Amino acid sequence: MTLDGLQTLLAERFKRRFINYKTFRYKVNLVRYADDFIITGYSKELLENEVKPLVVDFLKERGLTLSEEKDHHHAHPGRLRFPRIQHP
Repeated sequence: MTLDGLQTLLAERFKRRFINYKTFRYKVNLVRYADDFIITGYSKELLENEVKPLVVDFLKERGLTLSEEKDHHHAHPGRLRFPRIQHP
């Protein structure tokens, strides 16, 4: 519930652009699960320099902070692995 609006904010800020008759997509995507989320993007620089400050400000307005221990950056384009979920 606290993260409601983040998807809209990202979609508005990083919508596709038309440059010299070509379409450019930032490929910024948000995946949410409960109070956790993953944001993917076109490049590591885009995520660090443009997306992260936007998310930090979004959370700050709600009295929250981004956990530095959970903040991970991976440079594996086209490949994303998730840990296996085990049930008792």
